[in-house]
Parts: sequence; structure tokens; C-alpha cells
Amino acid sequence: KDGKAAGADAYAGRMLCVEHSGEKMNFYCLDCRMPVCSHCLILGEHKGHHQNLIAEASTTGRETLAAWVEEHGKRGTEAEDLLERLRSTEAEVERNADAQRSIINSELDVLKSHIETKRTQLLSRSKLEEQKKFQELQQQVDREEAVQRKSAGLVSRSEDVLGLTSAHAFLAVLLPLIQDMRIASQPHSELPQVSCDFRPLSTDAQKRSIENLALGSPAPAALPPPQAVGVASVVSQYAAGAVQQQPQVAVAWDGSMHQQQQQQHNYSVLPPAYNAAHATYSNLRQQSVVAQPQQQQQQQ
Repeated sequence: KDGKAAGADAYAGRMLCVEHSGEKMNFYCLDCRMPVCSHCLILGEHKGHHQNLIAEASTTGRETLAAWVEEHGKRGTEAEDLLERLRSTEAEVERNADAQRSIINSELDVLKSHIETKRTQLLSRSKLEEQKKFQELQQQVDREEAVQRKSAGLVSRSEDVLGLTSAHAFLAVLLPLIQDMRIASQPHSELPQVSCDFRPLSTDAQKRSIENLALGSPAPAALPPPQAVGVASVVSQYAAGAVQQQPQVAVAWDGSMHQQQQQQHNYSVLPPAYNAAHATYSNLRQQSVVAQPQQQQQQQ
């Protein structure tokens, strides 16, 4: 009980003015934002300041605080909704990234399979080209070996003939030997020389194509087709007052928001009887023809 009494006395002391003893602070100085007593407003430092009753100031403060609480409650709800959308977007980004990586791996696996298939095909063609060259070389080797064996046989026969001591025997076998040598000495058709070179493999274009592989840009959002607005329809809208100015939103010094509607003046720039049918070239010519005699009369 003593503690409660001491607390009540201390609280009651805070309600009394420290400048004017025994005076309750029943007013609130709006300029200095502090509670004051009546003497402070009449004779003290707060003389001439804007003031309000302490109860009314408290009510206004509570209403202001409640408004701010409501405003921040709405902001908190909006922030929570935005966070939920951001979390959903984050999950969608992760799913799309996984799908993109899956597509990249799948497409590159297909390219790798094509490259391996092409490797097998090119190696097979290279082997066939090598076999063809070896076959041509073998034909030439076989022919030259046959020529070599035939020449060696003729040389051996010649040595045997030269070894004969009888002139009659030598002359008897000489003519057939010379005829065989003459036949063997006839030039034969030359076979084409086998090239040792192989066709090169150029992959520059394919390398450039692989280097140019890139992720495509997302398709831009389709814009709605523009609506064609004629001059006559715009004039008729202004004449009928269909085109209105949009209200502007202003923010006060205390953070509150309110709308300012621009004042609408009935200062029409068009005649009352003007309509869309008057927005023609022929009508302007008629008006100019009528205006010319009137100007001449005024000048006279």
C-alpha cells in the first residue's frame, strides 16, 4: 500500500506545474507540444501560444495514434501479401531455373550424340579412303614386281645363252631371246600416282555455331492494339465534357494522404451549339465566307 501511495503521489506531482506551485496543467501548448497550466498561458513563457484543453489534446492524440496504427496495420498486411507473392515468385524462379538447366543438359546431350555419330561416320569414311589408297598402291606394287621377275628371268636366260660355246646353238636361241626382250621392253601404261594426302576436316563453322549458342530472350508481353481516335470524336468528347482531369493525391506534413480535385471552371472554348459535324473543312470555308462581308461592313 505504501508503494501504491507513493506512486500516486509521484503521478499527481507530474500533473502540477513546476513553474507555478499548486497549479494543475489542464492545458496543452500546441506550439511547444507540452502540458502547461493557465498561468503559463497568461503570464509565463507560453503566453500567446496556441493551446487546447489537455483532455481534448489527449483525445486528438489518441485518434492520431489510432489512425497511424491503422495505417501501419494496412502496410503490414500489404507487406505480408507482397512477401507471399515474392516467396511464390522465388519458388517459380527456382522451378524455371531447374527446367532451364534440364533443357540445356538435354539439348547438349543431343548435340553430343550427333557429334559422336558424326565422328563414327567420318572415321569410317577415312578408313575407306585409306583402304582405297592401299588397293591402288598394291596394284602398282604387283605390276612392278611382275616386271622385276620377268626382267630377272630374261637376264638369267641371257647369261645361259652367253655361256654357250657352240655358235650354231647360240644363234639358234638368240633370236627368240631378243624378241622376248623387245616385247618386255615395251612401255606400259602408267598408273595414276597415289596421293598420300587425305581430305582435311574443317570445323570452323561448327565451332562458331557452338560459340553462338546462347539463351534466348523471353518473349515480350503483347501490347493491346492502339485504338484509332478521330478528330471529330475528340472534339465531341470535349464539347460534351466527357474528358475530365484526374484527381491528384497530396501528402500532408503529418503523413496523411488526401485527394485534391482541381476546380472545374465552366470556361468552354467552343460555342454551345458546336458539335462534331462542324469539324470539317467545308464548314470552315463557309464561316470564312460569312466573316468576310462582316469585316468589310465593320471597316466601312
